[in-house]
Amino acid sequence: MSIQKAIEENTIILTEAAVIEKLRRSEAISLHPRLENATLIYDVDGKRALREIYSGYIDIACKADLPINIATPTWRANRERVLEAVIGNINRDAVRFLSDLRNEWDEFSSRIFIGGLIGCKNDCYKTALGITTDKSYSVNKWKIEQLSK
Repeated sequence: MSIQKAIEENTIILTEAAVIEKLRRSEAISLHPRLENATLIYDVDGKRALREIYSGYIDIACKADLPINIATPTWRANRERVLEAVIGNINRDAVRFLSDLRNEWDEFSSRIFIGGLIGCKNDCYKTALGITTDKSYSVNKWKIEQLSK
């Protein structure tokens, strides 16, 4: 099923909710100081925690027979932070991680959509640190290209 068809055929499409907040409250998981939960896809315990959270949301959607959009754990994985951390293709790897998870849901997998999560550059709660539209485009262009490959 395409996302367009899902939109046309459903009045409700579910989405996961605040994966990062669940992880922040977990004493068993350590988040990266600059990339937050993005690096968890490379860690055994991190993968397990992410799978559990995403699977919980997917299970709800499956039981409700509603499509769901799950977002990559890439909120803070912009070019500057990824290159600073010298970590591979984290955005592409995050899409691959969720694609693999989606494939585990057999027939329901066609109703699971993956969205690339684009985050703010600075502290989004401090308007003085906001960036212009042009700057936002240049900051996010690289990440969008990574997520869409």
